Amino acid sequence: MRKSKMILAALLAAALVCLLAACIGLWLFLRSGMPDYLFFRVPFAFLDHEKAGWLVLAENLLMLTFWAFIGAQAAGLCRKRRKK
Repeated sequence: MRKSKMILAALLAAALVCLLAACIGLWLFLRSGMPDYLFFRVPFAFLDHEKAGWLVLAENLLMLTFWAFIGAQAAGLCRKRRKK
């Protein structure tokens, strides 16, 4: 019983970390103006050459984490609906 509570607590902590990363990714997505690029309101994208390469990579991975989180949640909802 005690071991299952520890596993549940670890899963909850991991879920919270993933949710935090997804929220940061959404904030970065909106802050960088990506919706304008997505809906072609901006003719072309400029690369920011003043940022460090590792920072650009980290920001892009966090934005990807947001979309992966949304996809996982949508898949979970579809599975629940199919079971009903």
